[in-house]
Amino acid sequence: MGSTPYWFLILQAIASFAIVLTFFVYWRQLVAMRGQLDAARQASTSQNALTLIQFLQAEDIRIARRILINLQSKPLDAWSDAEKSAAEQVCTSYDIVAIMIKEGIAPKSIFVENWGDSITKCYSAAAPFIAKTREIRGAKYWDDFEWLAGVAVRS
Repeated sequence: MGSTPYWFLILQAIASFAIVLTFFVYWRQLVAMRGQLDAARQASTSQNALTLIQFLQAEDIRIARRILINLQSKPLDAWSDAEKSAAEQVCTSYDIVAIMIKEGIAPKSIFVENWGDSITKCYSAAAPFIAKTREIRGAKYWDDFEWLAGVAVRS
């Protein structure tokens, strides 16, 4: 009763080897899927960045930035409705960019390095307008644009 048949031990060894081999195959598949996921994430981030770049380079957004920057020394009470609309368009566009950066959907470096000067100038020019808008819409309104401007200043 105390002896295990030799063929049974060989069968158990083969089964154990098959299990180890199966785990190894699954591990390799997991590594490959992780690589695919990283590649898909990188492609998605690049596509999002390209979309945001096209958004920021749209003619109406560029004109609105130019208008806002030229309002730097003009008192808020003297701004026309068209100038306020341009300021709102710029603040909203940079707020959207900042949200996407904060969420990891778009890379920060591209926008801070290439639009940093515009971001800081626009934020500075829009500061009185932002303060006035926050009185009406709440303290968090365009706070992501504010964050982005702070990042641009530090860079």
